Amino acid sequence: METTYAQSSGQRRLRMQPLTPEQLPPHPTLSTAQSQQNVDLTKFAREVLEEALEFSDTVIASTFQKKGSPRPSPPSTANVQLLSSDLIKGESWCARQSVHENAPLDGTASYDELEGVLFHDHSEHEMGYTPGIFDAHKVLDWSEQLSAIAVEFGEPFDQVSMESKRLRIQQFSSRKTDRRPVYEMCHELPGPLNKRLFTTLVVRAKTRAQSFVVAQIPVDISNVSQALYANGRHRTDGDSEKTRDKMTFGIYTSIERVKDQDDGHMMWEMAVASDAGGFLPMPVQKVSIPGAVAKDVGLVMDYLAKRRQA
Repeated sequence: METTYAQSSGQRRLRMQPLTPEQLPPHPTLSTAQSQQNVDLTKFAREVLEEALEFSDTVIASTFQKKGSPRPSPPSTANVQLLSSDLIKGESWCARQSVHENAPLDGTASYDELEGVLFHDHSEHEMGYTPGIFDAHKVLDWSEQLSAIAVEFGEPFDQVSMESKRLRIQQFSSRKTDRRPVYEMCHELPGPLNKRLFTTLVVRAKTRAQSFVVAQIPVDISNVSQALYANGRHRTDGDSEKTRDKMTFGIYTSIERVKDQDDGHMMWEMAVASDAGGFLPMPVQKVSIPGAVAKDVGLVMDYLAKRRQA
């Protein structure tokens, strides 16, 4: 009998279960947090990318259900189809799909433009087009190690990168960040809710000339000294009153894919499962997330239009 994605969830990394340093490839910054260094970097990155492609190519099509008709996301000229799935018990996923004219015009974008903001320096650009994000702090980056072993990946992957980030959020948003780094990303929610912190590992790769995939996985770096928020160091070392404020931990995992359709258009697809944590009830989040996911398309198109005018 064929094993379904949900049945093999224990072997998956695109889950709402943060990876510990022991489950990550060796990194100098993690030396004191990794008693064993037996996770192969190449194998780890390839497995994450293959899982992301399987999710995009197979899982969304076979397990997600459309939520209503395609909806507008101005100023995008393309409508956005939302989908959802309770793929794994305790994990509610939301996805979106949109097809865009491959051209550097208002309301749409060229493939090179989307690659420039969603693949390259994703986190920095995300701060530019998402109003609620006020900081993206890179904690770990395996890009140098991956560049040295790039020949080992082979088809279909190219330009593989991995890093970890933190995301700080000012207003509720469902997105996070890029490469193969670990980032801490911070968001600020409307009062009286605390600001949210999402710490994710970003693994990305080109899959052909005009196609790429970005996967984000939650990680636990609370015992890593180079972290700023996850270990509470921001309360004394933050550079502003906002960055020294109390944070509530959230969890986020996602896949994002853009691929040329060889007809002058390109498909942009994204799927996410998240929990903002704290006292924000999940039923409230489930109502809010689809609108935020759809809105991202318009935010990116507006951001690109302003960059063309600059």
